[in-house]
Amino acid sequence: MKKFFKILIIAVVLLLAIVVALPFVFQGKIINIIKQEINKSLNAKVDFTYANLSLIRNFPDFSLKIKKLNITGNSPFESDTLILVDNTTIVLDLFSVFRGNPYEIKKVVLNSPDLRLLVLEDGSVNWDILLPDEISDETSADEDELLVLNIKDMRVIGGNVVYDDKELDFIMKLDDLKGNMSGDLSAGISNLLIEAEARELIMIYENITYMSGVKADYKGLFKLDLDKDYYTIHDNRIYLNGLGIDVNGGFGFIDEEIILDIDFKSKDDNFKSLLSLVPVIYARDFEKVKTDGKFTLNGFIKGLYGDNLMPGFGLEVNVNDASFSYPDLPENIKNISLNANVQNKTGVMDDLSIDIARFDFTIAGNPVITSLYLKNPVSDPNVKASFSGKINLAGLADVIPLEPEESLKGVVDFGIKFAGKVSDIEESHLSQVDASGFLALSDIDYQSSTILLPLEIHNARFDFSPVFLQLSDFEIKMGNSLIQLDGRIDNYLAYYLNNEYLKGSLNLNAGILNVNEILSAMPSDTTAEADTLDSAIQIPELPDRVEFVFNAKADKIVYENYNLTNSTANIVYKDKLIRFESLKAEILAGNLEMKGVFDARDVNAAMIDMDFRMNTIDIAQAYSSISMIQMVAPVAEKTRGSMSTGFKLKGVLDKELNPKYETLFGGGFLQTSDLTIESVKVMDQLATLLGNNDYKRLVTDGINFAFEIVNGKVFQKPFTIKYGGTNTTFGGYVGFDKQINYDFIFQIPYEKLGLSQAVKNLSEAASKKGFKLNPGSNLNVNAKLTGALISPKIELDYKDAVVNLQSELEDAARQELQKQKEEALKKVSEEAQKILDEAHRKSEQLIAQAENTATSIRAEANIAAEKIRTEAENQAKRLEEEGKKKGKVAELAAKEAAKKVRQEGENTAQKLIREADKKAENIANQAKKQADGIINKAQQEIDKI
Repeated sequence: MKKFFKILIIAVVLLLAIVVALPFVFQGKIINIIKQEINKSLNAKVDFTYANLSLIRNFPDFSLKIKKLNITGNSPFESDTLILVDNTTIVLDLFSVFRGNPYEIKKVVLNSPDLRLLVLEDGSVNWDILLPDEISDETSADEDELLVLNIKDMRVIGGNVVYDDKELDFIMKLDDLKGNMSGDLSAGISNLLIEAEARELIMIYENITYMSGVKADYKGLFKLDLDKDYYTIHDNRIYLNGLGIDVNGGFGFIDEEIILDIDFKSKDDNFKSLLSLVPVIYARDFEKVKTDGKFTLNGFIKGLYGDNLMPGFGLEVNVNDASFSYPDLPENIKNISLNANVQNKTGVMDDLSIDIARFDFTIAGNPVITSLYLKNPVSDPNVKASFSGKINLAGLADVIPLEPEESLKGVVDFGIKFAGKVSDIEESHLSQVDASGFLALSDIDYQSSTILLPLEIHNARFDFSPVFLQLSDFEIKMGNSLIQLDGRIDNYLAYYLNNEYLKGSLNLNAGILNVNEILSAMPSDTTAEADTLDSAIQIPELPDRVEFVFNAKADKIVYENYNLTNSTANIVYKDKLIRFESLKAEILAGNLEMKGVFDARDVNAAMIDMDFRMNTIDIAQAYSSISMIQMVAPVAEKTRGSMSTGFKLKGVLDKELNPKYETLFGGGFLQTSDLTIESVKVMDQLATLLGNNDYKRLVTDGINFAFEIVNGKVFQKPFTIKYGGTNTTFGGYVGFDKQINYDFIFQIPYEKLGLSQAVKNLSEAASKKGFKLNPGSNLNVNAKLTGALISPKIELDYKDAVVNLQSELEDAARQELQKQKEEALKKVSEEAQKILDEAHRKSEQLIAQAENTATSIRAEANIAAEKIRTEAENQAKRLEEEGKKKGKVAELAAKEAAKKVRQEGENTAQKLIREADKKAENIANQAKKQADGIINKAQQEIDKI
């Protein structure tokens, strides 16, 4: 018996060894064979990250698992992935592997595949990756068949499919697709069963969503005749939400074309099945909806499909006197009738006809009647359509459940009809076209949790004719904003159908327009906000062939910190150019006016050409309201007075509407009334440097200077004002980068220089040249204001001081010239030393900051370590106290446990301290490296000087 078990154990071990070892023996060979077959069959790039062969997963057969299988087509689809599969499992017959070629594939499982089928505008498709038969035959003529498909089971788990047809402007998506296929693909004639379901089906045609949120299920049996290349469809059934459709027929291949003969019809005639396709109804307690009435749906697809061929097709839907209602609501939608017939028996698109003879219903007692007819859609579309009805919106809540926070009231009355051919519009035979009707809204009141501001449309009327659309008597109220609109659009039919110009105008009148209130009430979307933060505002693609005039008038506009009164606007749009003919408003105790052009013909480099004027604006109010003034003129906060300015500005914007500062150029002027500026830090510093408190306060009867805008800087041309009782000339620039650089020349009487050392220096310099200083003589003292706009620094320079030199003027001038040459050389040396000193100061500051940070890190670590030790000690004491209560043995065990707790606490504390020391040391090293970089950069600047 012992011998038997010994043999059994040995046999089991050997079997397990074989199971583990065999995959390693065959793995390389099988993967190479699959790569060879792919290269023989596909004209595409195939890649994967990992492959593994196992005999355990699908014992007794081999299982090949491939991760991240990626198939990408060649030009022009080299950047578009055709299919990406997270995990692919291929099951190979065990005995075929032992026999050698060919290997037999029995099962394929695709886990999380993403399939993207793409059709370009020229009809090219990205799934045409099979090599032509003659190439494939030549490649395999001298080779034995390496693989045979005997697939009896194929599964898809968690897939996503996108069909994007740019030629037809059609998109179809299947999300979360699951399915399986079973059958024998190796036999000449066999049956194939396919079952599949998708969580959501989406269909979009010409940017209009026709299906969304539709659950799709499919089950179909195919009879495959692989010898004749014909496939018969038996008992195929498709479910779209609750609508079941039976499909029968077949299809086959003739050369490069597909012959189709397929019929389909609805599985049942219960109207509720058809109603399930309406998303707003299906999404809200659809199982509770009560319906009455019958419907029929049937259609066909017959004919040849190829590069230049389309099969014939047809669809007929009929609904007769149906109705539906929610049991908890008092009203219903009834008298639903639909007779729709779509026919194209030849497959030629110009033979398509759409006939919706009637689509009528009554909602809460209000009848709606519509019809539509279309034929010859390609050569000369002939359309007849009519829509009429009157709907009391308050009755909608009695028919369809609204959200608890929603409220809807008002009346919509409409009667619109159109009849005519495109050729009559193109040839201006508008008498042959009937386009007339109206749409009227009254007392519309809508409230929702997504719109935080009550919305009321008191009145609105749209009138239609073949020539124009007229908007009149439109009055809307949002919160405190009351807006009236009227306007007209001309030539809309010729614009849409014949590529002619669309012309129009819109007039706006408002008592109060609170833009802040309206914007704050807009729906919030976290994702949209995140996208906006990432991508910023971008210039939209503006339309061609449009001429539009917008006129506006508002008594009061509230926007951000601005309060504008008596505002008017006249804006003209034509072919991607927006021309601001006139924008006027009263603001900040003055008024403003703007004219200009916004040219968006190149969305990546839009151009502006603006002429801007502001008259008698209160400077202090301007500072508190206008962020631009806060940025470029912070001194305005301490200024009393008014200003007027005007400037022209040209430049280029990037695609996110930000100015490209290097492209901006222009210029203008600035005028002020009597000004008083005081309590400004830099003025206090200047007064201290000059030793004269008169310079702490600027009082002037007004200034008037010109400026230019060049290369991202506003250059102020030099001008002279009275400052401190004397003439002061200054000029320079302020940049959009908030850096300032100004030069001042103070003509200060000798007697007003209160700084004794300065007087001494000047006296000594004059006496060395034999000058006799007169106390009334003016001295030119230079000053330079530089640095950040909000905290500039000021420096004085006495080197250019000039006195009345009497008879030595000419000689002094020559000496001064020589002195300036020498001083220029000296200045270069001083500038170099300043740069080096500043670099050393910054590097020392950087190292000091790093040392402080390192010290803080070590201190915090010591505190945290001590806290850990304390907590460990407290825990150890608790263990010892509890052990004492339980007896001597427990006390000894508790002491041992307490010792361990203390030791672990100490270890943790020491580890924390070591990590803190390491982090602090890294910070110090990094700071030293940065400091060295600062010194090196400074030396490079000195070398340039």
